[in-house]
Amino acid sequence: MRYRSALFWLGFILIIPQALYVRRMAHRAAPAPGARTGVVGSGESRFHLYSIGDSIIDGVGTSGLQHAIPGQTAASLAQQLGARVAWHAAGKSGHRAAQVLELLNSQPPDNSPEFVLVSVGVNDVTGLRTLRQWRLDLRNLLQALSERCAEASILMIGLPPMGEFPLLPQPLRALFGLRARQFEEAALAEISKFECVKYSRIDLAADADSFAEDGYHPSERACTALGHDLAAKLLPHCQR
Repeated sequence: MRYRSALFWLGFILIIPQALYVRRMAHRAAPAPGARTGVVGSGESRFHLYSIGDSIIDGVGTSGLQHAIPGQTAASLAQQLGARVAWHAAGKSGHRAAQVLELLNSQPPDNSPEFVLVSVGVNDVTGLRTLRQWRLDLRNLLQALSERCAEASILMIGLPPMGEFPLLPQPLRALFGLRARQFEEAALAEISKFECVKYSRIDLAADADSFAEDGYHPSERACTALGHDLAAKLLPHCQR
């Protein structure tokens, strides 16, 4: 781990001009318009899904949160449960794990949710947080979620394969891909300390259909598939 960290920092120093150019020239997609809450499905039973985190939860790159991961996960849960699912998305594009903890305090769940999705990590990678800082910030966030949502199944959406992002040119793409894998390993180590928290790896095909127009966020088509997968992982976890 230390060897790969040293490799990342050395490599990043060498490509700082490229990183600054990408930051200046990259297309910045807006968060999804529309409501941050909704209800899907039908039936007598009612469940609650609370999603919190970064731009994935904010629906960046989609036409509405019902088409993004929060809405698609809720729709899949409703279908599999044969019930209504009320969803609430508390997301903010650009937020790191420490900022998401502040968001949790300002936008807590309205009810006691049965399901919780959390998405963090990419902005900690691009924000050049150290592994030690990342682990501490993630630990604090997961601890707070576990306390606030004590009865919930909590699922962390895995760091996406940054080494496949079309927006990022080489060698920056490979370097951030390496760093994301390091952060994922550190996240798994922290998650193992929480019985109620699980981790879901994210696989995105390296093609245009998997990414929004910005080449950085998942497309609506990808969100549909990811939402189905996340719901399937939340359900058996709920029945622990």
